[in-house]
Amino acid sequence: MRNVSTRRSLAVALAVCLAVASGSHVVAAPDDPVEEVETGSLAETDLAVVQGQDAVEQLEETDMLDEVAASAGLEPEELTAELLDDPSMFVTDTGAVGFADTLEASSWSAMNPGVTPPANVFTLESRPLSSRVLYLDFDGHTATDPQWGGAGYSGPVASAPFDTDGVSGFSVSEQSTIFEVWQRVAEDYRPFDVNVTTRDPGVEGLRRSSIADPAYGQRMVITPTNFAGQAGVIGLALLNVFGSNADRAAYVFTEAVPSAPDPLYKQRPKTIGEAVSHEAGHTLGLEHDGGPTNPAYYDGHGAWAPIMGRPTSPRTPVTQWSRGEYLGANNFQDDLSIIAQGNFAPTGQRLTPGVGYRPDDHADSIAAATVVPSNSTTLGNIERTGDRDVLAVDVADGTLSVQLRPPAGAASWSNLAAGLTLRDPLGAVLATAGPAAASGWTASLDRSVPAGRYTIEVEPVGWLTASTGFTTYGSLGAYELVVEAPQGSPQPGRGASAFTPVTPVRLVDTRSGLGATGRVGPGRQLVLQVADDVTVPADATAAVLNVTAVNPSAAGFLTVYPCAESVSDTSTLNYVVGQTVANTTIAALSGAGQLCVWTFAETDILVDVTGWLSPRGSSRLAPINPTRVVDTRSAIGGQRLGAGTTMTVDFNGLVPGGSSAVALNVTGVNASTPGFMTVFPCSGAVPNTSTVNYVAGEARPNNTIVGLAGGRLCIYTDAATEVLVDLLGSFGPSGLGYEPTPPIRVLDTRRSGTLGAQADVGYGVAAAALGGQAPGAAYVNVTAANHTVAGYVTTYDCITRRDTSTVNQKVGQGVANGAIVPLDGLRSCAWTFGGGDLIVDLNGWWVP
Repeated sequence: MRNVSTRRSLAVALAVCLAVASGSHVVAAPDDPVEEVETGSLAETDLAVVQGQDAVEQLEETDMLDEVAASAGLEPEELTAELLDDPSMFVTDTGAVGFADTLEASSWSAMNPGVTPPANVFTLESRPLSSRVLYLDFDGHTATDPQWGGAGYSGPVASAPFDTDGVSGFSVSEQSTIFEVWQRVAEDYRPFDVNVTTRDPGVEGLRRSSIADPAYGQRMVITPTNFAGQAGVIGLALLNVFGSNADRAAYVFTEAVPSAPDPLYKQRPKTIGEAVSHEAGHTLGLEHDGGPTNPAYYDGHGAWAPIMGRPTSPRTPVTQWSRGEYLGANNFQDDLSIIAQGNFAPTGQRLTPGVGYRPDDHADSIAAATVVPSNSTTLGNIERTGDRDVLAVDVADGTLSVQLRPPAGAASWSNLAAGLTLRDPLGAVLATAGPAAASGWTASLDRSVPAGRYTIEVEPVGWLTASTGFTTYGSLGAYELVVEAPQGSPQPGRGASAFTPVTPVRLVDTRSGLGATGRVGPGRQLVLQVADDVTVPADATAAVLNVTAVNPSAAGFLTVYPCAESVSDTSTLNYVVGQTVANTTIAALSGAGQLCVWTFAETDILVDVTGWLSPRGSSRLAPINPTRVVDTRSAIGGQRLGAGTTMTVDFNGLVPGGSSAVALNVTGVNASTPGFMTVFPCSGAVPNTSTVNYVAGEARPNNTIVGLAGGRLCIYTDAATEVLVDLLGSFGPSGLGYEPTPPIRVLDTRRSGTLGAQADVGYGVAAAALGGQAPGAAYVNVTAANHTVAGYVTTYDCITRRDTSTVNQKVGQGVANGAIVPLDGLRSCAWTFGGGDLIVDLNGWWVP
């Protein structure tokens, strides 16, 4: 929100902007409870369509000031100040807050389409996989929305199809304009998980019928039917209606009122595209960007203008989302955050659900770089402020040429300015290059190089300063990376590591001061020296750790990653307030042998080590199709364990002779009280460590890799519980080695589409660090979230699904568990009993 002390204006330079609640209630976000907010009583008052002081007085007399302000996402004093300061602002008899804004006649000019359209301009889609839709409706629409009636537009609003020549049908010139408008809007919304499309999704594809409905959006009608009735009006939009339970259209007009005598005297494609993005921004909850000379609209500076200001001028080819960084700004809304995460009223009520960010298409680390062929063109997106894409190419001796440029045909409206960094096979910087202009940018470099794998980093850049150019905040969008070089051979991996088990040892217990002192605060991390040449050798590439959060202060998650400049955008375990939750991970170590454990909320942290991996390790993995070897509920392998007892599990005959360790998924079911289980080699006393932390009455799993003693291991339980044990693999003289990688997110259905009950989903596990190796299995962390019923998740090779579980779903909680997953090539699959969302993070591969 803007500061109340500054002169504020919600008026859009482009539109009549109507700020209203979504009918009689506000629809909550998918993860929020539905909360009815009554506003219908306002229509029963004698409030008329009024402005200025009259509007303030009538709102106060009818005691509706607070309700109307809340429905518009404003504080009451903000709404009052706006009404007194802005003569274009009005309040309708239905409680809608609106604006009647016009363009100067000089802003209307002859069209100049020049883009070659595709064969069918009514099937365009920017992100077909997304269930959120921004529908550009060019073929006419009739709306019966009562909110427009409350704004003074009586009866159904019938809008004619887009037309610039007065002839029925769509000419090549008109199709060219449609295509360019779609391209411009798609570029503006490219950072987000929303499909900008000209394909009609139908009313139900736009209407959000309930908080569980994942498919919703906004209709943007582009029409010559200007029903605003005021000279120069270019558009109408309702505030905070994206994700409404009605098909609530917004409008962009292509003809002035009154109509110009020349039929070609209409909007340019740039003006239409900017207007559509701007009006759609209002439906998502965005207000206007004003400036020092015009509080309502900022026209921009140099080649730049904010999308929510007045970005239509040809002199401002670069238009971006803004957070008010330029001198004299009066709106400090975080446009990107509001579009992605939703808009909120001062009371905390969610007014719009947001659309989420588009998943990252290329990782930001060298280890996880996307390998591209030489002599190729690769498309990419910079989705978030500060995002970095890392790609790699194998070349032979010769010249390596790299060019970074906007996608074909988009040079005049790209939102992204970006630079290049080229690194040699050891990671040293060879060359950098940046854009030569603020718009129509390209960056290129050429180097004579010896054979090897080279990495190419693409990063957004700013231009000049925030008040003369722009910052990296809104420098987001699509790019093409063109690579030309002699083709080299795929590079081998770094040398697979083998596993060596150890008797479980506790490295950290913040409760007692072991390894760290005191609880870890929110947004902070522990730095652990894991490879210390005592328990873990200095040349270890990864360690098998059981990480536990104890009594967190709020719901959140821990992230375990090799210490680097930024926290990995992944999670290792998810916790809820007050509980104790554990998860085992195979964690890649930094070059210094360190790991970092970052926490979202304050918590105590325990870290236990059960083994390490290095090129000189003793054992390799032999994967086994998940096999249940213990289920005390059915008397398989033993009976229900009593409190303080230990059971022995004999793996002789189940795994090859000479096996030193096994990979397991161990689950505590229906425990009598909260407690823990410790899995350990049956030699000596129970170690002071834990493997599974459970609560009474629930099923709590955890994966583990633990050493054997004479082919046996032991399971100690603190409280009475049922026990399930699934065997996933064994470790011995032959088999697969481990290739660790910093954590990489490879699946997030919160972005790609929530799963239904008993549904499958596949995901890929390829990354540059794999080199030319063909993995036999992968190690991942699987998180289940947003489930409406209890159940479980099974991971499998996309061919044969077995009756085992990887994660047990809990309603209202995010639950994570590590897993060694079988592969079909470079893909694996997960099946969910209860539906919801699945998140998968890749930690490494098991390779020959």
